Amino acid sequence: RRIYDEYNDEEVELTKEETKIIQSLLRGKTPHGDANPYE
Repeated sequence: RRIYDEYNDEEVELTKEETKIIQSLLRGKTPHGDANPYE
């Protein structure tokens, strides 16, 4: 997946792992499944 980075004025290609992390953050979850937010 490619996105446009306005700050650096360039297109960036995201890996599947990066896309999954972003989707988790947008849903309000931790970026990694093994992270415990209550520690």
